[in-house]
Amino acid sequence: MALEIGAEILVGGMQARAPRRSGRLIKTIRKTKVFNDHRRHRLTIRAIVTSPYALYQEYGSSRNPPHPFVRPTQRIDGPIAVHIVGELLRR
Repeated sequence: MALEIGAEILVGGMQARAPRRSGRLIKTIRKTKVFNDHRRHRLTIRAIVTSPYALYQEYGSSRNPPHPFVRPTQRIDGPIAVHIVGELLRR
């Protein structure tokens, strides 16, 4: 499905940019199931990070500087994923 491919692009981008100190953060980056909202005629899939300390990695804390990995992925890989999903849906 096209949405799954788009989510995989975002997951891969976040995993590539995430800090690799222990590898635990990378293991928590995944995609969700496809949600079908029949009332609004929408399909939704998300790339999510379930680690409780991902927020501190992204924005930093009083003791650690930020190491953003979600925002750069949205900025760089987001438009690519949207383009690819659009092309796949046009076929």
